[in-house]
Amino acid sequence: MIAAVPCGMGPAPIATVCQACRRKVVTTVIRRRNNMFWLVMVLLYFILGIFVLFFFCCDWMMEMHHICPSCGVLIGVFQM
Repeated sequence: MIAAVPCGMGPAPIATVCQACRRKVVTTVIRRRNNMFWLVMVLLYFILGIFVLFFFCCDWMMEMHHICPSCGVLIGVFQM
């Protein structure tokens, strides 16, 4: 279940009201790579070889999942 996405969502935790539990919370942010990142990495591996590991040091194609620490509901996703 994804609650309404608040404005101003970014890579850092934000203060908001969770639409699921109605509590005022500061979101927990979980960073993960999106699916396009893995596809691009496989294709670039054939061109760059082992040098493709450089891209794992960058925040390129990251998703920041904002989670309510109280009830665990996904509040929103910010993509870089």
